[in-house]
Amino acid sequence: MIKYLYKMFFNKGEKPIFLFFIFSFIVFVISLIQVPICECIHHEVLKIIFLSDGIKTISGGIVSAYVLYIFVELKPKYEKEKKALYVLDKAIASVVEGFFLPNIFQHEKSIRHIKFEMKSSNEKIQEAIQNIKDKEVDFLQLKITMQTAHSRYFDFQNLLTLAVNLSPECGLYWLDLIDKIRLLADEMENQIDNPDMNILHDLKSINSTNEMNPTALFCSSLMLRVMEFFESAIEWNNQDKKILIQSND
Repeated sequence: MIKYLYKMFFNKGEKPIFLFFIFSFIVFVISLIQVPICECIHHEVLKIIFLSDGIKTISGGIVSAYVLYIFVELKPKYEKEKKALYVLDKAIASVVEGFFLPNIFQHEKSIRHIKFEMKSSNEKIQEAIQNIKDKEVDFLQLKITMQTAHSRYFDFQNLLTLAVNLSPECGLYWLDLIDKIRLLADEMENQIDNPDMNILHDLKSINSTNEMNPTALFCSSLMLRVMEFFESAIEWNNQDKKILIQSND
């Protein structure tokens, strides 16, 4: 029960009700152990309130109703949100995993078998972004990420409703992810039929290649799209959704 009270304290919509519950609980406890507490209260009106059986009954009823509300209404709601976030994180992880664990069949991998953990991956993804900027990555990592994004693009679109149902903020961040994965998936159409293999084997060679080289242009664009998606993935992790899952960890 404590974890749901913790959630409510940080939930803007539930916080006023939570504070009213705490007030009612304190009043109920004071009225329950009347003699020791009331001896310390010198204000006559407060004494009358705390010694009143009616106040004890009302505050006790409020506390009981609130506890019932937690288990009947809030607990199922938060459990549903937790499961929805699990699905959304899995969708993102399926694309990110393609970069860290490149596999030619990654785009066909069942989402149920994705092992990459999104909630604790910010530093790892940030490091990957820096490696891409420094061109210290393999082209295969970029290609697998692109293929997986192409495969999951429609999944991301269909999951928008799930994100919006969590909160408008989640829906906004998810729209941003859809934009980024669309741009990444579009790179599939820009692939070169006869690429410059020297560039594919060493992306750093882009720096010393003619800027109009088709392979260099494609690789540079692909790196940009992967970085953009990764940055959006980090923003997704950093947003307020963590409040929904923090006490479930």
